[in-house]
Amino acid sequence: MSAWFKRVILRQKLGEATSIGAMQPVSTPVTRAVEKLKKFFERQYVGKQLYIALEDLDPQLQAAISTAAMIIERCMKGFTLEVGTSVSEDEAKVIEELKKLDKILRPYIYDIARKIIRDGDAVYLVEVKKGEGITRLTWLPIDQLTILESKDQWTRFNQTIQEPNWYVLNETGRYGKTQWFKRDQVVHFNWGKQEKIRDMYNRLTLGIYNDPPLEALSSYIIWKFSLVINDMLWREVNVPREHHMLPSAPFDPSLFSGDTYEERLKNAQKAAENYLKAYVDKLKERRVDRGYVTLDNVKIDVIEPKLQYTEPNELIEQINQAIYSSVGAPESAVSGRAKGTYASEIAVESYLLLKSEFLAERIAEKFIQLAKRHLTVKYGNKYEHLYDKISYDVQLIFFPREMARTVAILRETGLFTATELRRMFGLPPLTEEQMKELVGPTSHRHTETSKEIAATEKRRVRPDVPETPHSEGQRQVT
Repeated sequence: MSAWFKRVILRQKLGEATSIGAMQPVSTPVTRAVEKLKKFFERQYVGKQLYIALEDLDPQLQAAISTAAMIIERCMKGFTLEVGTSVSEDEAKVIEELKKLDKILRPYIYDIARKIIRDGDAVYLVEVKKGEGITRLTWLPIDQLTILESKDQWTRFNQTIQEPNWYVLNETGRYGKTQWFKRDQVVHFNWGKQEKIRDMYNRLTLGIYNDPPLEALSSYIIWKFSLVINDMLWREVNVPREHHMLPSAPFDPSLFSGDTYEERLKNAQKAAENYLKAYVDKLKERRVDRGYVTLDNVKIDVIEPKLQYTEPNELIEQINQAIYSSVGAPESAVSGRAKGTYASEIAVESYLLLKSEFLAERIAEKFIQLAKRHLTVKYGNKYEHLYDKISYDVQLIFFPREMARTVAILRETGLFTATELRRMFGLPPLTEEQMKELVGPTSHRHTETSKEIAATEKRRVRPDVPETPHSEGQRQVT
């Protein structure tokens, strides 16, 4: 075999192959995941359409929003009516109606919370029937909804909106039939912020819409999409490769016919390429990753990458942490894996409660308005004198045991009434009937009393590990 034949160089492109044994790597098309993310950058998003697209594509964002919405749903305990030591007939009737209404509204809490977190606003058509009250809520897509002061502003995009008097679905008819809803026909949930925001047609609105946490987070998530695309493309070509070396001896030009060496070399190259192609075609039937197929006289140098194929991208992980912080759902609640201790999780819960309870109270305010409307539609003004006593209980307890310990300690201080302590647990004051049925402290000693719990807290100032004094005996010298 000639020395020239042994110095064949492998080319990356088949069109540049000038030597026997040079073949293009076995490759696969770009993955669907990359194509899906690339389509995000090809589209134009108007208004709140961006937030919907971000949630659809980012699993961490979707999980964080879903978790935060479930936490808020758990905060919402139900309607309450402030009553005295005894319940009147009217109060009993209102309590019964509020319980029925709560069963109607409760299935919407998760969806309302999720849309407020994602979009900043959530608008629902309130469907009522005379004699029955509120029967259901119908969501109005915020990315197709505009809010106007009057019908004169319809399709006039140079106006400034300051009062939400009309809710218009599909204002320009682009997404379907234009529908008009009066202010008292809908319920509009949001964060309660007074902001200057332009709507989907670039009209300036004052105190109408709210920006969600995703507005400030959107640039990070878009950056993350770009990082993910590059990361997937890089890892696709950085997978472990196989080098299949086939025998080159049968393709020595001297074994082929031809009047000149160039003709024999050309015939040898053609035979080698056909042989390698047939081998690659068989290989494709069982392989999807990349590899090289050459003759055994071709050398491929492998450069080991500094980053391992399965090593996580720390920059993407940092952006995920920003998502959890912005949405208000700790990573442990989203993923189910706690990185800290039990005590640190309790501390995280304390901060989480602030954001969750705040949004839950905003939803509760609208529910109270719906309750009054429900009673008015069904009974007129019969129970109007009780409207001011209607409230909605918002309470979230992640660690009941710690809350019970806290209540026990506060009880021993003598500074709180039983009603105030029950309110910490999200419970209403005891009625006279409940006072008679109240379970007193048990006589067995299998549980701590409140005094013992308080004493235990005081003892926590001592070291957890006992201090053993040094021996006074003579030590052996070695």
